[in-house]
Amino acid sequence: MKKLFLFTALALFCLTYSSAQVNFGAKAGVNFSDITGPDVDSFTGRTAFHVGVVAEIMVSDMFAVQPELLYSAQGSDYEEDFEGETFSGEAQIDYLNIPMMAKYYVGEGGFSVEPGPQVGILMSAKFKEEGFEEDIKDDLKSIYFCVKFG
Repeated sequence: MKKLFLFTALALFCLTYSSAQVNFGAKAGVNFSDITGPDVDSFTGRTAFHVGVVAEIMVSDMFAVQPELLYSAQGSDYEEDFEGETFSGEAQIDYLNIPMMAKYYVGEGGFSVEPGPQVGILMSAKFKEEGFEEDIKDDLKSIYFCVKFG
């Protein structure tokens, strides 16, 4: 994994100091996340947010590399009926997400197709239920990898 980060940093450094144009910006949006699996049928999804910064490094007129650094609130809401009582709460799971998007522009309107890998680093994880709070960070993976499309 150290080699992946080193390669990414080196590639960004080389692209930035070549004749590429670099644009910086902010990014914010809504997350719809859920926890699934065979033992978690009481989880129903959570609506939260993400916010961060992006850099668009133009490699050619039609192609750019777009690294991002995003704080992302994720998790799931919880509700279960047990012996006539309803218990509810939520799992609040926060990540620092680092996507590296390959951005290909389609046509003249500024539309683009954006596939790329993402590394997520777990920052905090709490389960909250009616006045009770438990740290569940040790129950989750501290780093995850995925592929994104946009």
